[in-house]
Amino acid sequence: MSQPTQRPQGLTQSLSDELHQSSQSDRAETIRELQAIIDAAPERSDFTDTKKILVRAAFGAVVCLGLAAALAGNPEVKAAAPIGLGALGVFGAIVAFQHRKDGNKVLMTLTRTELLASNLSAPFPLSAIHGIALVDATHTYTNLYVDADAKLPQVTRQRGFLPCQVLVSDKGKDRKLVLASAGLCVNGKKLSLEEGAELIELHLGAAQASRELAALKKG
Repeated sequence: MSQPTQRPQGLTQSLSDELHQSSQSDRAETIRELQAIIDAAPERSDFTDTKKILVRAAFGAVVCLGLAAALAGNPEVKAAAPIGLGALGVFGAIVAFQHRKDGNKVLMTLTRTELLASNLSAPFPLSAIHGIALVDATHTYTNLYVDADAKLPQVTRQRGFLPCQVLVSDKGKDRKLVLASAGLCVNGKKLSLEEGAELIELHLGAAQASRELAALKKG
């Protein structure tokens, strides 16, 4: 009857060392890859809007008020025409005044881990955002869809005609943060919707990589 054999202690230790070295090598490579993803995103991106609404409203006000003044003394023109144009001109002037700071105020800031906005009660973790969609309509709407279990911050809504701000939607499955802005500028540079989406994706990737890196180092 053969006797059970035992693995030599030296060979066991060698295999253990190789496994440890392989594990350390894989861990170091993972850390490098995660850090590269983090470094690919800007440390900070400040989102502002353009002066699109301001320029259009001011131009409309000048044209309407000018036409109203020109038609006011013409006996062949009904009084309703200059009155109506004057009302439109005043409305345009009010909208232009409301948007006089467009392009100068930071509406939203993305770091490598958080979203910040002056009208939100607290920063929001980017790692809790799982999807984005940018739509150009009356405003440029940057929709950031958040996880079902994410705690959304309180929002202070600004009043007025087409105000530029960050909004919170907590209805149904499409829970999201929405940046409503007149166009899209980041750090003073005007971006297309595609460029804006690519930049946001970099920030979201950095946030996810930061969370995984922290967990890896902790473990």
